[in-house]
Amino acid sequence: MTKTVFLFSILFTINCLASWDQCKSEVTKLITHPTDQFILVKNKNLIDQYGFANCDDLYTSLDTSIHEGVHFLDLSVASMPANPPPGFNFMDVFEGLFIDPSRRTAKSYINLDSPRDVIKRYSIRNQDKWSTSSNEFQRKYNLYISDPSKAASGSLLIGAATELNAYTHGLAAAQRVFENSGKPILGVAGERNGLLSFLIFFHVYIEQIQFENGSSWKALTEDTAAKSIISDLTTEAIKAIESSNICKTTYPQIDGPLLGDVKLFFNHETFKEIVGSTQSARLIEVLNCKNH
Repeated sequence: MTKTVFLFSILFTINCLASWDQCKSEVTKLITHPTDQFILVKNKNLIDQYGFANCDDLYTSLDTSIHEGVHFLDLSVASMPANPPPGFNFMDVFEGLFIDPSRRTAKSYINLDSPRDVIKRYSIRNQDKWSTSSNEFQRKYNLYISDPSKAASGSLLIGAATELNAYTHGLAAAQRVFENSGKPILGVAGERNGLLSFLIFFHVYIEQIQFENGSSWKALTEDTAAKSIISDLTTEAIKAIESSNICKTTYPQIDGPLLGDVKLFFNHETFKEIVGSTQSARLIEVLNCKNH
C-alpha cells in the first residue's frame, strides 16, 4: 500500500509539473512585445519567482512578472532584494532604462532634486489642489514618493522612471493576456492605476522645478537625453493606456479616481516644455477620451 501511494505521489507530481510547464508555455505565447519577450528570455525563472498558485493565477497575474522584470533589467539585478543590506543604493546598480530597443541614461540625473523633495514643495505650494486629490493618489504618493527608502523617492530619472517604465509594460502585458485569454484580470486596473500615478508625479515634478526656475530646471532642460527619455516613456505610456480601452473599461474603485486626478494636476503648457507640444496634447487627449 505504501509503495502504491508513493508511486501515485510521484506520478501526480510529474503530472502537475508537466501541466504547469504547459500553462507557462501557453501564457507566455500571449506576450508579443519585444521587450517583454526579452525579459522572459533574460530571466527564465522570472515567472516561478512569484509563487503563482495555479494556472488561472498565472494568467491573472502575469503582469507582476513583467513589471518586476523591467526593474531587474533597468537596475541590472537578478531580483529585487526584499530587505536591502545597509548601504545598498539602487543608483549603484543602475545600468540605464531599458526603452526599446536599447538601454538609456542621462547625465543630469545626478543634478536633479529628488522627487521626494520637489513634490513635497509642490504639495505645499498647491495645498488646495493637493487636498482634493483622491485617496488612491495619496496612497501611491505615500507608498512611493514620501518614503525615503523607495528608489522612486530619491531619483526622477532612475527610481521614478523605472516605475513608470514597469507600470507601462505591466499594463500592456495585462491587457494582451486579457484580450487573448478572455480571463478576468485585475492587473489591467492595478497597472493602469500605477501608470496614471507616475504620470502625475512626473508632471507635478516638472511643474514645480519650472516654477522654481533653479538648478534642477536648468539641468533638465539642457539635457537632451533626459528630455528624450521622458518623452519616450510618455509615448509608451500613451500606447499602453490606449490599448487598455481606458475610455470604455474603468474600474471605479481602483483606477477611476486617478482619472479625476489627471484632470486636476495636468497642465499642457508645463508638460510640453519637456515632452513636446504634440506628445503633451496627445496624452491629455487620450486621458480625456476626446476621440471616444
